[in-house]
Amino acid sequence: MPQSLQEQEDEAFRGLLFLGGRDSHGRPVVIVNTDAIPVGHNAAPRDAALAYLIRRLSPVVTRGPYVLVLVAFQHGPHFRLLPGVWCVRAYQSLPRAFRKNVKHVLLLQPSLTVRAALALLYPFVSSKAHAKVKQVHRLLDIEAATAGEVQVPHLGEQFLTALQQLSRARSAPPAAAHGSPPAGSRTVPVPGAVRP
Repeated sequence: MPQSLQEQEDEAFRGLLFLGGRDSHGRPVVIVNTDAIPVGHNAAPRDAALAYLIRRLSPVVTRGPYVLVLVAFQHGPHFRLLPGVWCVRAYQSLPRAFRKNVKHVLLLQPSLTVRAALALLYPFVSSKAHAKVKQVHRLLDIEAATAGEVQVPHLGEQFLTALQQLSRARSAPPAAAHGSPPAGSRTVPVPGAVRP
């Protein structure tokens, strides 16, 4: 049976977007994994990821207030930095409802990419919008950063399951995760995922 266009997009951008959670006021909690946004010289894949996010989130965002959580799963040891000009252009291209209806923007254990993008966007963001942004260095600190409005269970089953799977994969010994390492090789630690 052929997949629908949305199913094909969901497969192509797997790991980029997590939906399903609601905060203590019933607002949708939207989680975007910034590490799943393609990097490189070609902007077309990044633009496609942004267009996908806008299409998938428009029905959620236009209904009213929502919470946005930006997280970097940091899937590998490679340094990844989204181009600053693209970040500014992406922010400016968001429909008004995306900026107006967001209640909280939580930067969960922000990567260098997210911190750099935030610094670049600062001149383009109003003081009201800037007050919505909160950096959270541990998963358990979300509740304090939002005065109890967003708690870990509010992040949604899909995201929490993905986080558990990532944590298990990182804690598994190299032989169990990838087969036995070749003789004489050494293992290289992978940076940690989101800390509890």
